[in-house]
Amino acid sequence: MISPVILAAAWRWRTGRACLVFVALWLGAAGATEVVTEDSMRDAAYALSRPLTVGLSFCGALWVFEHGWTATRVYVVSLVTGLFAAVALTPWSSNTEVDPWKYGYGALVSVAVILLSAALFGRSRSVAAVLLIAATCVVNLILGFRSEFLVVSITAAMGLLAARHKERKSWKRVVMVGASLCGIASAVYVGYGYLAANGHLDAEQEMKWARQSGVHGGLLVGGRPEIAASIVIIQDSPIMGRGIASGVDSDIRAAFLDRLRSVGVPLHEGHVSYYFGRGLYVHSVLFQLWAETGILVLPGLLTPLFLVLSALAVAIRNGAGPPVLVFSLLFARLGWDLMFSPWPRLHGILLGTAAAAAVVYLSRHRHAMQHKPVEHQEEPHDAGGNGGTDARQPAAHAGRVSAFTRRSVRSAARCGPGDHRAER
Repeated sequence: MISPVILAAAWRWRTGRACLVFVALWLGAAGATEVVTEDSMRDAAYALSRPLTVGLSFCGALWVFEHGWTATRVYVVSLVTGLFAAVALTPWSSNTEVDPWKYGYGALVSVAVILLSAALFGRSRSVAAVLLIAATCVVNLILGFRSEFLVVSITAAMGLLAARHKERKSWKRVVMVGASLCGIASAVYVGYGYLAANGHLDAEQEMKWARQSGVHGGLLVGGRPEIAASIVIIQDSPIMGRGIASGVDSDIRAAFLDRLRSVGVPLHEGHVSYYFGRGLYVHSVLFQLWAETGILVLPGLLTPLFLVLSALAVAIRNGAGPPVLVFSLLFARLGWDLMFSPWPRLHGILLGTAAAAAVVYLSRHRHAMQHKPVEHQEEPHDAGGNGGTDARQPAAHAGRVSAFTRRSVRSAARCGPGDHRAER
């Protein structure tokens, strides 16, 4: 019953309408593909659930965010608590090699830590925030959750870099933060390689580094070699997807495996069942959904990421530390999953919520820029009286400008997140 309400709330935002149209295209493409490929009802329901989860999460979060900070805090706390409860209720079997930290708690702990650190930064408790984030990085590194270690490290670096000289608002800050981040990422890569190669971490990470770093393209391609060969699958059917459970032709399989060999991946018989045992498995949200659903999935996947990146750039430009932390985590998390992870269970909720947060933040920024007071410059006094003003007029005019400025500031302060005049 609440769906029409939150849908109407999202439709009032110009950017929200575009997001909903892209998600609708994704939903239609998924439905058409499942009908054409004649997948089972279970596979069809799973394919349709992904865009529906993104769309409902986007509308619900947007409806909450426009109702002020109190509703936002309650929503965020409830969401994180619910996600933790969902992971805690998952039956982790002791007979499998599934790591509960890597596949369950790790990403949620990082989200909770970054949100808490953003609140600490907002209250000028930066030391406590830095220590909390550093502890999370160390835990992820020790437990072998390398991708989460990288995501949290990048988030912390961007938050600290953007918080410097925050009184100066300039787009040059975005360029400087980007260049500094490239250097920090390179240093993290080299440092991790040294620790793993020399046995300072556990034996599993030492073995993974030795096996994956020798592949063309480095550790990223070595850890996810299928992304280098996914284009072979997509080229076979780039517009209309092949469905979830549809088999892959033997010639396409051979070309896929040949591409893996060309980048230096050592193959064995287990790779065939790993990638093609049930339909297709390429360990990447972007290439997996493109192969399964078709090209119409791309706007719905990439638009939320673009919105988060835009919000991150604006936050860096403004030197706003807490928003930089939040949007850095969202961009790094979503970007990593998009390229290097299969569809996580909570990805649709995170994708829709992140897009809604970015829409609201960008709208507030545009509204603040439109209502920014303009400084008044007085004309020089003409002593001769031709076209000039009386000596008493500048003071009176300055008083009127000051009153107008105060009214503008009060008006902008009253315009909370529910003000859509800048969006419509």
